Amino acid sequence: EVQLAIRIRLAGTPPTETKNQILFECGMHAREWLAAEACYWLVEDLVAQRDADIAELLHHVDVWVIPQTNPAGRILDDPSHGDPAHFLQVCESGPNIGLPCSGGCGTGDCATGGWRGNRNTTTCELGVDLARNFSYDWRGPTKDCNLTYPGEASFSEPETRNLRRFVNNRMISAVVIVHSPSQQLDHSWYGSHAPSTAMTDELGA
Repeated sequence: EVQLAIRIRLAGTPPTETKNQILFECGMHAREWLAAEACYWLVEDLVAQRDADIAELLHHVDVWVIPQTNPAGRILDDPSHGDPAHFLQVCESGPNIGLPCSGGCGTGDCATGGWRGNRNTTTCELGVDLARNFSYDWRGPTKDCNLTYPGEASFSEPETRNLRRFVNNRMISAVVIVHSPSQQLDHSWYGSHAPSTAMTDELGA
């Protein structure tokens, strides 16, 4: 699958790989439509530079935005071609796992929130949860097929391999991973020490 990456730099500045770069990654979970849309709005704001702080930021860093990490999963979750009131609802358990809930889930449950994974249903009818497919804290092989199925191996999916290759081939100083719908800002430490708390407070503001 093609994954678009957009680079925003201050006009008139020459490209240089020694300049720090920030990556915004969006749309990892297919059903989180707003995450991808928010990143398109971010691109629009960065390009328009209506705020002086944006120009100041772009003096120091280039910004990369990958607005849709999971394009095939997003297409699968969107059977009505862009109507947010209609998205894929599939059986998340039971004999009809992975099939549309409209046909009945038998003894299983319906995932009413939409399609979460990618389109690879080879080993799990619900696809692979790309957020669980990285090497850090990978859960290991599991036979359990559910909405957070991590895949057969870390980086088993082309989407996560693409993202790894992208980061490894650039001087990425920070990564912001955009999900929806929760209104929260997490950081990699998930703890309370002064530098990380100060950073997240500043980002939140």
